[in-house]
Amino acid sequence: VTSFSDSKESINEATGGIFQIGGIMSSLESSFSSISANVEEQTATTQEITANIMEINEKSAVLKDMTNHTGQSFYDISSRIDEVRLNALKFTSMKDPKVLIDLTITDHLMWKWRVYNMILGYVRLDTNTVGDHTSCRLGKWLKDLDQSDSKVRDIVGRIDRPHSDIHVGAKRAIEAYTSGNVEGAEKMLSEIENNSGIVVGHLLELKKLL
Repeated sequence: VTSFSDSKESINEATGGIFQIGGIMSSLESSFSSISANVEEQTATTQEITANIMEINEKSAVLKDMTNHTGQSFYDISSRIDEVRLNALKFTSMKDPKVLIDLTITDHLMWKWRVYNMILGYVRLDTNTVGDHTSCRLGKWLKDLDQSDSKVRDIVGRIDRPHSDIHVGAKRAIEAYTSGNVEGAEKMLSEIENNSGIVVGHLLELKKLL
């Protein structure tokens, strides 16, 4: 009886989580329909979009832990997140550092989901698409960022290692999965998730200084 009750509670929580994600996705769609040519409004909307994507990321992680039978749902969710991210690139100013930080956060959260979907068998990934931490949008932006402020320089220094590890981890996960080592790919996914959390935390710190 206890086991049945626990299972029922988990299903209810998972269902509630999916409905919450659906509500957030609706909010994202509304954000795009309200974007105007005003740069300040664009920035505010992009920040809202990023906040919603991060919330989806957190809720999806909880749902992933609660059930092993919703792979297609997670694939659909992450695909829609990627669509939102790409749409954001079309509508936002690339000159605003806070907007760029928001976009680079979503860039790196997506790698976690790409690898997860690969392990589930929904996508095929190529190591050549991963690049390294100096050639991606974040790496290029950090290279050109004014680091005359010691606080900014310190945060950038702390981003470097976990950022590099995300790219290295993604490549290793792809290599492991391609060679049939699913367990190795899952291990790398866990490392990517940890490093993504560290990088996002530092980027949010950096955002407050700019």
